[in-house]
Amino acid sequence: MAPELTFSGESLRNTSRFRLTTTEEGVDSFQLQLQAGWCSLLLQWTCDVAELVRAEIESIIWEKLQEEASRQGASRMLNLGLYLARELLGAEVPADVSKAIDKDFGRSWVVTRILSDLTNQPLRSWAAHEKVGFYLKTMDRWQDRVGFCRSFLSQCLHTVVTPTPKDRELLSLPPRLYFLYHAFRPLRLAVKYSWLALRRLAGGRRRDATNGLPGSSQV
Repeated sequence: MAPELTFSGESLRNTSRFRLTTTEEGVDSFQLQLQAGWCSLLLQWTCDVAELVRAEIESIIWEKLQEEASRQGASRMLNLGLYLARELLGAEVPADVSKAIDKDFGRSWVVTRILSDLTNQPLRSWAAHEKVGFYLKTMDRWQDRVGFCRSFLSQCLHTVVTPTPKDRELLSLPPRLYFLYHAFRPLRLAVKYSWLALRRLAGGRRRDATNGLPGSSQV
């Protein structure tokens, strides 16, 4: 179940600057600002969905709405919007529709993650696997999922093998040997992230050892 919230639809509608004061620290600050803007838009869209459902509850033909969403491959996006409107703002939907949205998102980590962004400070940047999982979870058709995975993997490969100014700074090559940068960059990244992983692992072990010393305590 979603956490109990204390704000109303009107208070959400007046949050155009909601979370836009995220602390700018490190290289993730720009992503966090984009995420903050996305949260603000999501709140306003959720308000719009909730108000539309309340105003047109008697005239909405839910079966046709679901059929059209299914035809366009957007059933899960529709259900996500209705779920948020129901849980955040108490929008009432028919029992069969409520059952369908619970089936898609009732125990989903996607909803938990979104609600965490909307209700907690500070924002935490979405990891790459969370972004991929979000898109796959909100897609209806397997063809769309395959297309997304193909595009994502292509983008990852392009990022890994495309030289950057940092690569050219570390290794100076004449123009005729420029193609070697495409091999150098993956190697550099492998060494860099292996080193970071080892440092993180060593740091964790040192903390565990310190916590195990007599007289040490955790706050």
